[in-house]
Formats: sequence, structure tokens, C-alpha cells
Amino acid sequence: MENIMGSFYTKEELPQYCYTLYSLWGQPNKERERFPKGAIMRLHFFLNASLRSAPGEDDIFRPKHNIPSTPAVQIAVHSPYYLPSPYLDGANYLGGRSYEIRLSMSEKHLLPAPYQTNCTNYFETWLKRGGKAPINQMGVVEECRMNQFYEGMGCVPLTVDYPHQYTVCRSCPEGTCKYEINTDNCTLLAEHYNQPCDSLSYTAIKEQKVISYFQEIEIPFINEPKKKEGARWRLAHHDCEGHMFWSRECSTIDIDILFDRFEITSLTYNPKFEDGRNIILLFQTSPS
Repeated sequence: MENIMGSFYTKEELPQYCYTLYSLWGQPNKERERFPKGAIMRLHFFLNASLRSAPGEDDIFRPKHNIPSTPAVQIAVHSPYYLPSPYLDGANYLGGRSYEIRLSMSEKHLLPAPYQTNCTNYFETWLKRGGKAPINQMGVVEECRMNQFYEGMGCVPLTVDYPHQYTVCRSCPEGTCKYEINTDNCTLLAEHYNQPCDSLSYTAIKEQKVISYFQEIEIPFINEPKKKEGARWRLAHHDCEGHMFWSRECSTIDIDILFDRFEITSLTYNPKFEDGRNIILLFQTSPS
């Protein structure tokens, strides 16, 4: 489990669990994980929809309601140097179904001033701060908002998209929250930062796949022990209507992350020469 980071957050008896695989957040000395082309990562989720009428009275926190709607998970594939919200950058995967995800990666390496790309070296700050710092302009703005809310209110609203361990502010109906703290000035910080000198981005193609399973049938034979036979079934997804919502199959999600067509596109700007007035850049792309 060394490659898994987890957190827990609950709101109005509804739990929110968040897990991150192969993250470098807070681990600046850890090396990025590499997977061979053709590898398959298999994820199996059991969300355990519950009919409990009240929280369980034991040492383990068991909320009154485990699932507010159809059991589902939200997954985002992102840079290992940051922890974005999967609700903003990810996709939804429903219970009772199986999926495949195919990935591709793009990386950019730009040049700082005086070159035309005029990038900002966020990674340098990220290293100095122990692997916990913004990696782009939006991260700078969101970190500023987080700090101002916490200093002024002692909590951080859910609308702030920056990883933290502060208390989350009580929610209110959408559009009716009126916080005492004004963080509009944080957006001005973006004017002092530019696109990152080094960046990674991923594209995830999600496809639903057929569920295949074997159902056994016991057939007794005369003067012979029982012999197990059966049939193999293929379904687009399990039936989760009505009371079937609470079945184990409808709380299960299987996801295969495939690296069989994994491609890396690299865009690198290199200084060629400058004569004091003109700067010429040489850049190249290299899919692999």
C-alpha cells in the first residue's frame, strides 16, 4: 500500500473517501512510477450501499446512509505533483458496470524570460516547500483563497480547489453562501505568474466494457456425485433498478487501466542563438 494516499471527509452523514495512487505530493524525493507499455492496472471497488436506519454504534465510523444515489466513483488522471479535485477534472463511473481507460501523456518544457515562452519555474518552489506548492497559475490563486479563508474564518469552503487538512466550512444551498472573507484580490496574483516551465498532462479515454461471468448449476446424476455445470453470461451492465439497487453487484465497479496504446508527446523549446535583439527558439515534438 506504499503507493496509496487516502483521506476521509464526511458531510451530513454522507462519507467522501479520496484515494490517490502514485502521488508525489509531499514526497519531493520520491521517484515517479513507470509502467511498461502493455501493462494493465486493475481496480476493483466495492461501495457497500447500506440500508442502516442510523449510524452504527461501534469504534468504526459507519454513516447512516452510505450512498446518496447510484453507487459511483469519480476518477481523475493528473500530474503526480499535485492533488486536483476529481469532480472538476475527472469522470464518473457507475456501480454495476465495468470500464476500460486508455491513457496518453503530454509533457512541455518551456523557457523562462527573456525567451518568448516566458514561463514560471513552479517546480523549484515545489521542491523548496517539501513537495507541497502550486504547479500552475490556478494553483497559486486557489492557495491564496485557502489561506485567506482559513485565517479569517478558521475553515475552508468546499469551493476552494487546493489540497489541505483544514476544517471544511459548513455548506449551504448552492448560490446562497455569503462568506465574510473576500478573496477577489487573489485573482490578481495570476498576473505575476505565467505558464509552467515543465508540465505534465494526461488524456483518459473511458469506455464501458461487457461484464462476463459464469453461473454454476448443480445437476444430480444417478449413482454419481453431483456435477457442477453452468453457463457464461455477458451483460452490458447489471440490473440496478428498484430493490436491486442494494445488491452486491450494483455496489461493485471494475476498471481496467490499459497501457497498450500509451503514447507520450513531448514539446521542448531549446534556445538556438540570440544576437541581443532577436531570440530564435528551436522546438521539437516527439511522440513515443
